[in-house]
Amino acid sequence: MEIVLSHKSQKPIYQQLYDQISAQILRGDLERDQGLPPIRTMAKELRVSVITVKKAWELLERDGLVYAVVGRGSYVGDLSKEARHRKRT
Repeated sequence: MEIVLSHKSQKPIYQQLYDQISAQILRGDLERDQGLPPIRTMAKELRVSVITVKKAWELLERDGLVYAVVGRGSYVGDLSKEARHRKRT
């Protein structure tokens, strides 16, 4: 998973993270039931706070793009081709 963040952007970091991951899900780059990196791992790799990554993960879950399993992590949700198309537009 390739994520590029800009600290100079007008968009908050969590929104940049959400936008990039959701785009990868909607394009099919991330497949159904594929695990997302743990929040702490992602925060460390991107050099951002855990709270920032957690907020992006919560938005992804709210929008039905991922689902969380307590004690296991977050996974890409089951989106049909039609649902992917609707979310893109």
